[in-house]
Amino acid sequence: MVLNCHRLSQMLLSFYERKGPEATVDMVLKICESQKIMSGLCACTAAGMFVHAKTYADTTSDKFALTSSAAAILGCFGMLLASMVGMHMSLLDASDRHEVGDYVGKFGAFVLMGFATDCLSIFLTMVSFVQVLWSSYSPLLAGIMSGLTAICWTMFFILYLASVQHIYNVRCRDWRLSDLEVREQLKDVHAA
Repeated sequence: MVLNCHRLSQMLLSFYERKGPEATVDMVLKICESQKIMSGLCACTAAGMFVHAKTYADTTSDKFALTSSAAAILGCFGMLLASMVGMHMSLLDASDRHEVGDYVGKFGAFVLMGFATDCLSIFLTMVSFVQVLWSSYSPLLAGIMSGLTAICWTMFFILYLASVQHIYNVRCRDWRLSDLEVREQLKDVHAA
């Protein structure tokens, strides 16, 4: 079960309904801080790799330049998204239910978008490392490290999907709102 933008909006609205606007603002700000750290680290690593690429023969290929520069751009974009959402959430009146609910309903998907860009940036950074391994080191070492990378990503996705499924199915049954219920809640928030 993949978490999509609609489900994320449902989860944020449900959290908002259960915990209130102050807790929702606090949660989103914590998520944004984590995303900024992750994005910043990945963007700096990838940018350093890209700048370093012309120095040594094993990193001068166009493939390496593409993956490392794309990782840096996505890391910066993820950091920009997290900063934007965090800044805007901190400007809201956390005690105003309608203000917070309206923002969460309209812009909650940006939290998921920031996470997705961070994951893609990290993945492309790892691809850049693997490219260097295959071009500079023995095939045995490159194969072992490529296998380790594949195992790590497989474990990440399995754990991520299991975690989302657990949260969605077991802990938060009230998040299973129909599309009509979500629209009604958003209309109520917009009407007030």
